[in-house]
Amino acid sequence: MAVEATDIISIIKSAGVLADVTLEKKEMDFKTLGIDSLDIFNILLQIEEAYKVKIPDSDIEKLSSIEAVAKYLNGVKS
Repeated sequence: MAVEATDIISIIKSAGVLADVTLEKKEMDFKTLGIDSLDIFNILLQIEEAYKVKIPDSDIEKLSSIEAVAKYLNGVKS
């Protein structure tokens, strides 16, 4: 099952992040959306738990938008 941007948006909202995240903004950088480094850390923890993956520290910088996270997870899960 492919990971969609809507799945990542749901995780961001469930992590309690107050940023305005929508499909229209899926390619915007997290920092531009007002998501700080602590929020990103919490989001990534929830993603690791939800998808049973471990995201290496070396890959975290690549995960700068909703779309980037979805593409990354689809590559890891395939």
